[in-house]
Amino acid sequence: MTWPHTSAGAIFMLVTIYMGLVAQVGWGTRRASGRSPAMPVVLLILLVVLVAQFGFWDTFQAVLGAVAMIVILWGLVLAIIVGLAGYVYRQFR
Repeated sequence: MTWPHTSAGAIFMLVTIYMGLVAQVGWGTRRASGRSPAMPVVLLILLVVLVAQFGFWDTFQAVLGAVAMIVILWGLVLAIIVGLAGYVYRQFR
């Protein structure tokens, strides 16, 4: 992949993770339902800016890449947990 694809994906992933942490920790204004009203608007603006700078298909590839990296990360965490559980089970069996 070339520079614009990885750059757009990295920007999208970092902002998404940051906004998710902001929503979970509770920074900023919250509605009565407990959801942060700013997160969807910021993500929409970010997507519009990325599409304007890199084009639709490049942004689409970057977003899919960012989502795939998050899925791979969770898969790796799950594999480590299962491996450690199996190791501990064999040690104390």
